[in-house]
Amino acid sequence: MMENKIKEKILQKYLNSNFNGVPFSEVAKHFDSVSDAKICIKKLVEDGDIDIVYNENNPHIKGFDFSKNQELFLSELLNVPDDLEREFICCGKIKIEVGNKYSYFCLYPSKKLLEQVNNNNRRILEMPPFKKMLCFGAPQLEFVYFRIDVLDRYLEDPRYDIRYGDYYGQIYFNMDTEDHPEDVYLKYFGIAYNIETRENLICAFICDLAKMNDRHQYHFFSYMEQPNDKIVPEYNFYKNQILGEWAEECSIFDAFLEEIKTINKMTEIICNQKLFINEFSDEDRKKLTNFHPFLKPTKKSFELFCQTLDKLFTENLDSKVILSIDKLNGSKMPLKYKPDGSPENGSLALLKMFIETYFKAQNGENVAKMIIDVWNRRETGIRAIRSKASHFIRENQYDIKILGEYNKLMHETYKSVRLIRLVLANHPAVKLAKDNGSLKMPDWLFDGKIRNYFISSENN
Repeated sequence: MMENKIKEKILQKYLNSNFNGVPFSEVAKHFDSVSDAKICIKKLVEDGDIDIVYNENNPHIKGFDFSKNQELFLSELLNVPDDLEREFICCGKIKIEVGNKYSYFCLYPSKKLLEQVNNNNRRILEMPPFKKMLCFGAPQLEFVYFRIDVLDRYLEDPRYDIRYGDYYGQIYFNMDTEDHPEDVYLKYFGIAYNIETRENLICAFICDLAKMNDRHQYHFFSYMEQPNDKIVPEYNFYKNQILGEWAEECSIFDAFLEEIKTINKMTEIICNQKLFINEFSDEDRKKLTNFHPFLKPTKKSFELFCQTLDKLFTENLDSKVILSIDKLNGSKMPLKYKPDGSPENGSLALLKMFIETYFKAQNGENVAKMIIDVWNRRETGIRAIRSKASHFIRENQYDIKILGEYNKLMHETYKSVRLIRLVLANHPAVKLAKDNGSLKMPDWLFDGKIRNYFISSENN
């Protein structure tokens, strides 16, 4: 029967290609008329053997689960006029083929048919997990979710390179070899959230996971989380990967580093020196292995995160610049000096003294404390956490609540550097530079379009 022939054609095309569909126009060539082809397809759809994908952008992959749309798609197909003639548009003397509405329809084996055929197929059953999922009809753009420690294997091995963006990452094998058993390439993975447990996860498309070699597919599969309505991808990752749109906000990590650059511009205007010794480019950011939202909720990871923040801020402060600004303003800071002539105070204490001496908030708030507290408070300050990690042997611990600590600490540290920028913005020379356009800062930073990708204890 023609129905069986068409069903087999669609099935074999799917299983022996990159899980592509058969265009309706190709099926129609096997019939005396388009009307006869429609009758056959209608029967196969109603029997649950094939699925229609109607997509004006790309019907040649089954990106999503369209099982609930079959009645609508079938009706759409049946209502198209029986005309398979190619359509062209003229661009000067050149004719460009644009196809016709039938080019928006592709045909795929249904999950029901794939299960019937593959359940006894040893070759399919022995495939690695994500490729097998596609063989059984999983949509190519379906997200799969994993515990974040699935990345440990790659983080701790120098042969791998993990590149982080704000809400996404990529994995490369950086050894220059061919067909190495450890070779891996994951095009994109993104942040995801378990809203119920308040846990950061990662997610990736099935089609990207299926392109990894067998051992890496099994590795990822062992960390897989079962999907439910409480697990969701980060919206900006979804928007970028599915809708092709970029995030409107920048990450709080980029904002932190951008504040350092802006503060340095301001102190250069004031005293021709930079308050922070080092600035960090996009390339530098990639080297900051503990400065991104893909961190595990463990005590060790949290302490490394605090160490990184301390290096970016406290150890990066240049005390000489604070003293230079004080001297330019009449040396009003109550400094005490050691016998060698150097100040008794460290960089954080000097910064606190500088703010207290030269800036008074109109609402009476202790701005100096607001800036310094997150770095210097007892027990829970960044310097205290780093000191304990450096001087004592501490047992590691896994605790999802640590994700909330990441979130809180990142907010506090960003608020600290932002307040320094706002304080310096009151200096007359900085005001003048801003008014005449010689001091510029990104609009997104000025407007506060910033997102923290750590999940918090509140709704994300």
